[in-house]
Amino acid sequence: MKKLLTSICVVAALAFASQAMAANINFVLGAWHMEGNANTIYIHGHSAAGPHATASFPRVEDMVDGNYNFSPTYAGYNGAAVNFDIINGLVENISPATCGRGEGTDTLTVAGIPIHFSVVTGSGGKPAGAWYFGAGAGGTVQAWQTDGVIYMIPGVPGAGGPDAIPGTYGITLDQGTNPTQMFQFFLRADGSIDGLKSPWAEANGGTVSQSNGTVTIVTNGSVIAGEDPLTLTLYTGATPGASAGAAGADGAAGAAGAAGAAGADGAQGVQGKVGADGADAPCIDCVDLTPILVDFACKIILANPPTSEQGFDDCVSAILNAMTATTNICGGDKAGCLATIAADIEAAK
Repeated sequence: MKKLLTSICVVAALAFASQAMAANINFVLGAWHMEGNANTIYIHGHSAAGPHATASFPRVEDMVDGNYNFSPTYAGYNGAAVNFDIINGLVENISPATCGRGEGTDTLTVAGIPIHFSVVTGSGGKPAGAWYFGAGAGGTVQAWQTDGVIYMIPGVPGAGGPDAIPGTYGITLDQGTNPTQMFQFFLRADGSIDGLKSPWAEANGGTVSQSNGTVTIVTNGSVIAGEDPLTLTLYTGATPGASAGAAGADGAAGAAGAAGAAGADGAQGVQGKVGADGADAPCIDCVDLTPILVDFACKIILANPPTSEQGFDDCVSAILNAMTATTNICGGDKAGCLATIAADIEAAK
């Protein structure tokens, strides 16, 4: 009996201890842009929030249960982040799901949404100057001269500092004087592009037109003389602009499928007759139980002595209640028996 009670106490203590321990969570970068304000990452909500260099991934962090977000430095301009929870040592509630996977595991893999871009002039060439792909109004992500693809996390409307354009990305032309944001758009959590426009052209008498996945602006020569019109192709899915071809011929019939699964179990049979009542569980006399529990309680208390009289009383009460929860005491006076045992423990301290 004493061995059984001791085992129960040990299992309960281990269960409580495991709840307070941190879990090892693995962080992996999938498709990710490694330049500019994307080359450092923060794990906000974590005691070691960062910044963490992209070269340090994959990495393992000790994480307690809670709410966190995984964000690049440019999140300060447009709120881009992957939010997640740690629950019982596992990654849960990843949002947006388009940028993270590992739900219900100890590994979070984060990847940006691929954004394809191409800017050409009316003659089919590349505009002069440096082109910057940025987050909001000030978060430079990459400088580029040619077509390419960049991997970004969706922004949050209204996020960022006072100079930020809420939740947006922008494409800016820098010809050595004042950089000009030529295009602006919003990347949604489902991977689609919305709100694509040219604030500069709209403010300076230029024209903007959209057709089949491309945006063309005419700048009237004010900034990029001799290079009008300027056309941006921007997309996150398959290459836009191609017409669908004719439907192909039907394919050959497939092979016969595998045999179906076994049918469901039949319904339960009719309930049998109710059996006779069982005999009462055997009881134990309080006089026999008292020395066992006094000895057990004293050993537990000596191993971890309470620091106050109230703590001592609480410990005794907890031990007695736990050890007699299912005990059948002869005579039925369980409360009186527990009071007697508690008095004997008090006398023995």
